Amino acid sequence: MHPARFPLIAPADPVAQAAQAPVLARLARSGAYHRQEEGESRLAAVSLVIAAAALPVAVVAVLLTRAGQLSPLNGVLVLCGAIVLSSAALAVGVVAAFEIWRGGVRGIGRLVQAGALAALVLVYPAYLAIKAVTLPVLAEVSTDLADPPVFSTQARTIAARGGIRPGEARRSERLAQVMAWPRLKSLTLDMEGEEAFSTMLEAVKGLKWTITEETRPDDSRGRGRIEAVVYSRLMRLPQDVTIRFRAVAGGTRVDIRARSRFGRHDFGANAALIQRLLEEVAAPVE
Repeated sequence: MHPARFPLIAPADPVAQAAQAPVLARLARSGAYHRQEEGESRLAAVSLVIAAAALPVAVVAVLLTRAGQLSPLNGVLVLCGAIVLSSAALAVGVVAAFEIWRGGVRGIGRLVQAGALAALVLVYPAYLAIKAVTLPVLAEVSTDLADPPVFSTQARTIAARGGIRPGEARRSERLAQVMAWPRLKSLTLDMEGEEAFSTMLEAVKGLKWTITEETRPDDSRGRGRIEAVVYSRLMRLPQDVTIRFRAVAGGTRVDIRARSRFGRHDFGANAALIQRLLEEVAAPVE
């Protein structure tokens, strides 16, 4: 007989109770009676399990990459795996929500927990996705597009950049930068080369960038260079920066070039990095 034909509450008639007892016992052993009484959504439970698995994967990827135990590329790949798991948890959760609404079963609490855990993993990637759509695909920016600063070729500095020797940006990339950040221009300081160099050096140190080379202006052209590595806050992904000094009439011209070491899209990080440096220089000394 089908379980639905029997009431969930046993009748008061002792004879009827005795007649239904064997059937109810079989239903209890098989789990059918329990499932009918509980009415839990299995998909909601699955969604919660997937979301709970994704969060530690993301945390481990970030912590190991920051500690240098994972290369930036491998760290990003592991983090992408956590993003896929969280997206899958949300997808299963949508189906579970429909099941709960359609069948009247329980599971809203688990869906809320799964959504919260998935959101912890997906909120920052979602922010980057918006940046990827709204900003041009650039891996570097410069305050001088006609003649961008050249990165140092000294062996120690190249080693600090992981052996990378950046080339010049393509014309299409330069045009894209002009459209995205038209105010990103050279800085002219009303001071001699040595003083301008010291001012920029103090600003770089104030931002706690890792300095890899210091070449002070020491000739009539006032040319000098500061190179540094800047690490992103979340996973400590490296960005390479070179600052060029040139003597001009009435002062010193400073140009900055920032480049992401990994990936084709910097999500606006390099422009923001240069802007922070310029603001640090312009900030009044207390």
